[in-house]
This record gives sequence, structure tokens and C-alpha cells, in this order.
Amino acid sequence: TMLHEMGVLKYFGHKLENTQGEQDKDKYSVEDTVFIDPAWMIDVFKGVMRHDWKHLQHAFKDDPTRSKKLKTLLHLGIIDEDLFPYVWPQAGSDFWMKESKSPAKGFTRSHIDVDKAVALLRGCDLAHFLGAGQEADAAVRQEKSERELLCPGIIPTFMHQHKQAVNDSSSLCWSMEREYNIFPAGFIDRLVVRCAARHFDVDCSGAMAVMRGWGRMLVVSWSSDEDNHTLVAHASTKQQMTNLAVDLKALEAFFPGMRLKKEDEKRSGSEAVQVGIFTYGKESGECATDIEGKIREMYKQEKLPLDLTCIRHACDEQTRRPEHRLLVDILCISTECLDEQGNMPSDSDFLKLWNELTASRTIIIPVVLLDYYQKHIEQPKRFDEWWPGGIQGMERYKIFHKYEREETSMRKLYGTIMASCVKGTEATRSC
Repeated sequence: TMLHEMGVLKYFGHKLENTQGEQDKDKYSVEDTVFIDPAWMIDVFKGVMRHDWKHLQHAFKDDPTRSKKLKTLLHLGIIDEDLFPYVWPQAGSDFWMKESKSPAKGFTRSHIDVDKAVALLRGCDLAHFLGAGQEADAAVRQEKSERELLCPGIIPTFMHQHKQAVNDSSSLCWSMEREYNIFPAGFIDRLVVRCAARHFDVDCSGAMAVMRGWGRMLVVSWSSDEDNHTLVAHASTKQQMTNLAVDLKALEAFFPGMRLKKEDEKRSGSEAVQVGIFTYGKESGECATDIEGKIREMYKQEKLPLDLTCIRHACDEQTRRPEHRLLVDILCISTECLDEQGNMPSDSDFLKLWNELTASRTIIIPVVLLDYYQKHIEQPKRFDEWWPGGIQGMERYKIFHKYEREETSMRKLYGTIMASCVKGTEATRSC
């Protein structure tokens, strides 16, 4: 070929991101691998890009657990790590020896290294390990993130099933629509994988992909009708839409003959802020400053692909509340917000805000400072009903975080905030 005669090596892969775990890198990494055997590469693609899965349906008919995993593979394009040895031929495998007349037909190799096969799919943006949601425990998240591999190319175009219901949300304030002359084979698969790499979780069907992470959501759908091929996207933030535009530009350059015919981008409403911190008094304000600084630092250390947004508001100052939709509300509570009887004054803005939050059943993380904890919780032993007089509807918010500057306490609070951001994705509120 021309490339062979010129001595040119064409490499389509890329390095895995630093945000992925070291164990994951070692097992399925393409960082130090160059694939030079086209026949072997085709065998790898054959393992997942196929129409007939009857051999697995037959093999697992008496195995309920694997039958359920196979159904997930066929309907959602998600391959459980337990099924990898059944996707590609394995030397010495009883399954492949028994089924050699059926599933192994068409493969040129009698053994495909599973780790390298997965690495090739990932390097070519054809597969992505799903995240484990928003667990605060990183070890649990890492363990689960190695369990399921999304291969969008497996999903039939007529399949519209999702893992969970996809609801419209007012938090998706950015939208984009693009019309192309064609959708080349592999274009949608690679786009979904690229978008999924910037989020914790992706829920994909044959016509839509829903990405979630850190309280943000990106919904991408596609359709084709004769000569019209339309891509529509809705996102929580401008940053997500910018990232999507970058991915589309790269893919448009990759696929020859693909041409953008029309595009439109709109904004409706304001972006939701992930964290709002509310204070009353000097000590409470200093606590808020410390919390914001620490969670921003921890978020930055994780090298996450989407920015963290956070605002602070002092309720004892004569300033207007910022008009933002919030995912999580943190209340920094000290004795400064109380009167001499230990109640909150009826005209207190902090009281009004607190009651508004409980009435709207939004996500609240109460952070109790030491002075309030000692005087109004520890000494009177009011651990179940610890909140001040005048506050209504706190029965569902009994758990509080005792404010301490030490690393362990801050990391626990950070984990709670990140986990709460997920719950607030669908139900945001105006500050």
C-alpha cells in the first residue's frame, strides 16, 4: 500500500486520560501498544460488531446471571467484564472448543488476547468503561468502573430502551442542532464514546445517549431521513456544549465526505450552580470560605473534565440573593444566627431562606459549627431535633455535618456534596 511503501504508520488511538485508575491503565492500556496486524484487528471488531449472538443465547440458556448480562449486552450495548472471554476466541476454552463450529467461524485467529482487544476498541473510541455513578467511595467507584464496557456499535438502530427513564429537565439550558449530508459508519459510536469519557455514566440506545456526571447532564439524539441526517444535543452547561463541538469538529475531519449543512445553537434560561453556601455571621462566613476553598481544591485534584460551580451568600448582609438554580444547598449554622432565647428571629433572612428550602424539599447539607454543636446539640443531647426554633420541615434533614477543618472531615463533606449533586441534577431550584 501507499503507506507501507512510504514507511508511514497510521495510528488512530490515543493515550488514556490521567483521570482513569492505574489498575485500569495497566490492564486495558494502549499507551505503549501499536497494532500492526490488520487481520487481528478485524477479528477484534468481529467480536462486537456482529448480528448473530445465538451462540451465547444457547450457551447461557441455563445460566440466569449470564443470560441477564447477555440481554444487557444486546439491548444496551453494555458488555460485562465477565463476558469478555465469550466475545473473542480463547485458546483452551471449553466454550470455544464446544462451539467451534458456530461462533469461531469467520475468525482468523484461534486466540484473541482480551486485554489487547479491549484496549484497541478503547483506543479507537469504539468502547468506554462505564463509571459507577457518583459514589463518594473512590475504591467502590473504581471497582465498578471496570465491570461494564459500553460498545455503542452493538446496539441495534431500532432499540430505544434505556437503563432508566429519560425525562425532560429544565436544567438543560443549552441546545444544539446540526444537519449533515451523511452519518458515516462509526461516527455516532465514536461521538458517544468521546462524550461519555467526560462524564461518569452514559445510558445509550439506538437513537439517543444520555450522559451524566457531577450534577451535569448531556443528551444527544440522532435521526436520519433520506438525505437529512440530524444531530440534536441538550446540555446543562456551555462547557459541555463546547466540548461537544470540539468532538464533532475532530470527527468531521476524520470522516472524508462528511459535510455540515446547517447548524443552530440556543440558550434558554441560566445554568444551574452545583453548590450554594449560605451563612449568617462572621464565624459562619469564615466557615463558608474554608469549605468553598477545600471542595474546589479536592475537585481540582481529581482532574475532572467539567468545572465546579459554587456561590456564597451572606444572609446577614443587605444584598440580594443571587438568582441561580442550585443543585445542593449548604447551610453554615452557628450561634450567631440565634437570639438570646436560642431561636431564630422571625424577621431573619436566614430563617426565611431555611424554611423556603425545607418547603421546596430541595437538597440541604446542614454544616454545624462547634459553638452551636456544643451549646445546642451536645449539652442538651438534642441529636434528633437539633435545629433552631422557628425552622419547619426539618424531619427529613436530621443528618448534619459537624464542621471540622481536618482532612478526614473535609473529605467526608466533599463526598457528600458530590453524591448530592447527582440527586439534584433532575430537581434544581431557584435560589
